[in-house]
This record gives sequence, C-alpha cells and structure tokens, in this order.
Amino acid sequence: MGKQKYTKEVEDPTKVAMASGSNLRVHFKNTREAATAIKGLSLVKARRFLEDVLEHKRVVPFRRFTGGIGRPAMMKGTGWSQGRWPAKSCNFLLDLITNLEATAEVRCLVLFSFSLFMLVFFMLDNLSLCLLMVHPSQP
Repeated sequence: MGKQKYTKEVEDPTKVAMASGSNLRVHFKNTREAATAIKGLSLVKARRFLEDVLEHKRVVPFRRFTGGIGRPAMMKGTGWSQGRWPAKSCNFLLDLITNLEATAEVRCLVLFSFSLFMLVFFMLDNLSLCLLMVHPSQP
C-alpha cells in the first residue's frame, strides 16, 4: 500500500488535518447527504449534529437523492422537505471526525478553531471513498 493521495493539494499541510476512508460498507447516497449537512460546521457542532441524528432529535435533509425519501415533520423550518436518519452513515462520519481530531492533536493544532471545508465522495464499483478536510475558521 502506497502513500494516501487526496483530491486537493494544500499549500501548508501543517495547518490542515485530513482523514479519509475507502472500501466502506455504507450507502453512498446516505453518506453523501449526511456529509453535506455537516459541511462548513465546526468539529464540535458537526459531532453534536450527528449524535442528535442518531437519537432522532434532528434529521438529515436529502437534497439530491430524493427518490422514495419520506417527508418527516421534523423538516419544517429547514427549507427542505425530505429527510432521513441514516444511522450507519452517521456512525461512520463520527469515526472520521474522531480521526480528524486525533490528527489535529498530533500536529498540535487548536481543535476549536477548525471547521469542515472539504467533503468529497466517490462511488467506484461497490467502493465508496470519503475524504474530510478541516482548516482554521476565518475570523
């Protein structure tokens, strides 16, 4: 196995934490929608959102892949009408966030100033590749 390649090269890799997964046993569409919901959030808010989804306190809005998706009452006020609670995908994303936090600690980065800025998903012949990148929030 060679060195992990990412889709985007960063100018200063010491200021960025990255994590990825491959050969994932999760549904691509559910994971894509859950990751889109947490994009732009801080790590703390993203973790809280995913934990609330697992407890059915919040719902993941489905924006692109909406065929056969129900319209729960929790979607009122979100601007979207369809949503689900993808538990397996949320657990996977929580594990990736934990991995990101560990990477940030190893690089001596401050965790509270980070936000998720890049989420990439590929679906390749029964393989899903997920990439999460965080960088310091803009003041």
